[in-house]
Amino acid sequence: MGALANSLEYRRKALALAEELASAIPSNLLARRDLADTCEGLGSITKDGATGTKPGPGIR
Repeated sequence: MGALANSLEYRRKALALAEELASAIPSNLLARRDLADTCEGLGSITKDGATGTKPGPGIR
């Protein structure tokens, strides 16, 4: 597996954990910030079709 695929895999795992934590404790601003940062990191990997897939409408 290439470096890009590994990075994408780990970011997706991090996203699942961040979503779970933010959902479990909605009042925890740090958990919500971690979720936002994780989304941003995942977006930076997938922007411009870097993974070979077309980016979503919110990613430019």
